[in-house]
Amino acid sequence: MSLFSAIRFSVLRLSAPLRAGAFAAALLSTMGCADSEPPTWPSAGELNSEDGEGNDVELFWPEATDNKGVTEYEIFVDGETLRTVPGSETHATITIERAAEVEVLARDEAGLQSERLRLRVSPPDREAPRWAAGAALDVEHGGGGDLLTWSEATDASAVEYVLKRGDEVLATTRDRTHLVPAGSLPLISTSQNEAGEEVLTLTPAGRRVTVIARDEAGNETTTLSLRDPSTVPVEEEAQEEAAQEEPAELPAAEAAPIAPVPPVLPGARIALPPGVINPAVTDRLRENVRLERSRALHVPE
Repeated sequence: MSLFSAIRFSVLRLSAPLRAGAFAAALLSTMGCADSEPPTWPSAGELNSEDGEGNDVELFWPEATDNKGVTEYEIFVDGETLRTVPGSETHATITIERAAEVEVLARDEAGLQSERLRLRVSPPDREAPRWAAGAALDVEHGGGGDLLTWSEATDASAVEYVLKRGDEVLATTRDRTHLVPAGSLPLISTSQNEAGEEVLTLTPAGRRVTVIARDEAGNETTTLSLRDPSTVPVEEEAQEEAAQEEPAELPAAEAAPIAPVPPVLPGARIALPPGVINPAVTDRLRENVRLERSRALHVPE
């Protein structure tokens, strides 16, 4: 058997995807110059992504190096081959409907493969967080400063709140309160009306305070401006104070229906119906029993 025939026979025993590269590797091996070096990634090489249009995700990876040159990159989604791209390209667009693990490897002419770069990706999030109806940003003045509180925003992912005074960021937090310490520009001022009552109003600095909610994808809610304490409805304040000071009144128990009492003979024992706990009902039953006993004692012979 000739040398070429031996090489061809060995290659045909391999699976189809490896035949071309294996044939070249086998030929080079017999000539003493086999390629045994797989492609490699840069030391800090990473697979990155950006949101595209619709459910598209843009993938980017660094250029792999190889002693003979990289011929292609193979892309996997959840372990399954999605497609290959030429070795001259280091980006691709994929479409996904749910979160998935994406991998990319480099392959050279001999069929040797690099390690896989991995990244967990999700479909683009284009829905912004939402405030509930009646959401507000309020302020309370205390000895430690001005306490800001605001309503909760909802979203499919976690949200953070960005509190600003004009262009100045006061806080970026996942909480829904923030204390502007005493000594800073005051947000509210106090005065007295004609009736001598204390009135709170926003200062110029307070009128510039706002808050937004932002999700992990960078989507933002509409802006809430600080509500002037003097415009808070009286009914709302009264309800808040009542909720803090007075316990909720329990509804009165409905009177249970009174069971009929059979005639009672002298000396007979009286048993009240089980489960009767309403005092009005038990008093009524006792009175019925007393009357029945009285009638029984005066039955004519």
